[in-house]
Amino acid sequence: MEKVSNIALVPVSFTWSDLGSWRSLLDSGMTDESGNVMIGDVVAVDCENSCLRSRGRLLSAIGLKNVAVVSTADANFVAPVAESQHVRRVVERLGKCYLLETKLTPSHNHVLLPALDASVLHTCFQ
Repeated sequence: MEKVSNIALVPVSFTWSDLGSWRSLLDSGMTDESGNVMIGDVVAVDCENSCLRSRGRLLSAIGLKNVAVVSTADANFVAPVAESQHVRRVVERLGKCYLLETKLTPSHNHVLLPALDASVLHTCFQ
């Protein structure tokens, strides 16, 4: 934008958050009466201040406090909200094992087959 000459600016005043973390999502106010953010097919019982997201299947949770849970067709992610920004560490670990999940996401008509047997995976994650 620095080199563009034919633009116009309009001053505005509003609150902005890029929702770059699970904590910022909880702080944005899009929560239920227990402070949970629930997206997708989610049932939460006695959960507080948690981010619960499901894509494609039912996610049920009981008694979670300050936890982020994301369930998709190809993977699940669970972490304390305070630690969930470190998801990059999981991706790095997966990359060291050359798992396809770090390179592409399956679609409804593509299925990822395990490239490694369980003994190799066990060694990778120690």
